[in-house]
Amino acid sequence: MSKPIIVGYDPGTTAALAIVDTSKNILYLKSKKEFSRKEIVEEITKKGKPIIITGDKNPLSKSIEKLASSLGCKTFEPLEDLSNLEKYNLVSNYLDVVKNDHQRDALASALKAYANYSSLFKKTNKTISYLGLAEFYDKILGLLVKEEAKNINEAVNSVLNEIREKKEKFVKKKRMEIKNITPKEIEELKEIIKRQKNDINILKNYNETLNKRLEKVDKKFKEQKIKSEKFHGKEAIEENGKIHMLENELEKRKIVIEKLKTFRSLESKGYIPIIELERIKPDKLELLNKMFGLEDKVLLTNSFMGIQVLNDYNIQALIVPNIPDKEIIERINFPIISKEEVNEKEIEGVLIVEKKEFEEKVKKARKLGIIQWINGHKKRRL
Repeated sequence: MSKPIIVGYDPGTTAALAIVDTSKNILYLKSKKEFSRKEIVEEITKKGKPIIITGDKNPLSKSIEKLASSLGCKTFEPLEDLSNLEKYNLVSNYLDVVKNDHQRDALASALKAYANYSSLFKKTNKTISYLGLAEFYDKILGLLVKEEAKNINEAVNSVLNEIREKKEKFVKKKRMEIKNITPKEIEELKEIIKRQKNDINILKNYNETLNKRLEKVDKKFKEQKIKSEKFHGKEAIEENGKIHMLENELEKRKIVIEKLKTFRSLESKGYIPIIELERIKPDKLELLNKMFGLEDKVLLTNSFMGIQVLNDYNIQALIVPNIPDKEIIERINFPIISKEEVNEKEIEGVLIVEKKEFEEKVKKARKLGIIQWINGHKKRRL
């Protein structure tokens, strides 16, 4: 029996792979430059049978879709891009094994997929253990995750029918070969057929009693839920909620402190850390400002949408894929630098630029921006 696994994949020049099982145990976590497709597939298949492959972006990248297709498993797409805060929350219990942002992103996406399917994993495991079919867990769960079966009952029946058909084919094949074998071999085959028929009858009995057992399992689940709800009163739930919130807040602060320490260490070595933004959103900016303080920070983004919001944060500069139109530059009060002009690299999971070289580029960009802003101001006055 192959162990069903969930794969989180963060593609790129430095790619990361995270593998967790259906009990939320981390089986593998690694990031590597030029992580080849062959290596990735080998690492995945070594650990078990992938049932879900996922990433931290919506939509998922084509490389994730292709990987899922080649391994014949389902993809899980988050409703929206996972924010840094959500990623930190997801991996907060595994900070001792997460070495960089690539590993964090891969693990966070795997744990997000696990959270989405956890109730299905638990119910399936409990049900088939009760039915004595634990050896078929991977096949039954695979049918449910891929939605090739509507419920556990249908998935179990499908697997048992497949086994019965294989056994019947085996018996039929042996009967066809019986004319060309010796009397001794005939006796041996008769014994095998007898055992096979016995196995088939056992499987039929499983099918006949399955619905009754499943009803008992569902009843037990409901009873346990009612007991749990009675035990945990409203006050206890509220108190636990407060404790959980405080624990989360403390964990977030620890993560932010560690990140700030990394920033300070890099700054002392003559580097400027870059804060990456997929898109400029007011709520995300407010959160980042509370966490790291955006004043005098260098930001990087791939979109100009909502760029004027950054005027309120007194940032040092913004790195973009290409220089925007003059109309945009006239409306902002910070320098913009093209990504092509910057020699960026990654250290300790943080994108950085050399301080001296970058400050020269900022001066030039600031001069150009002031000239264009003055020209725009004159036009607006006219």
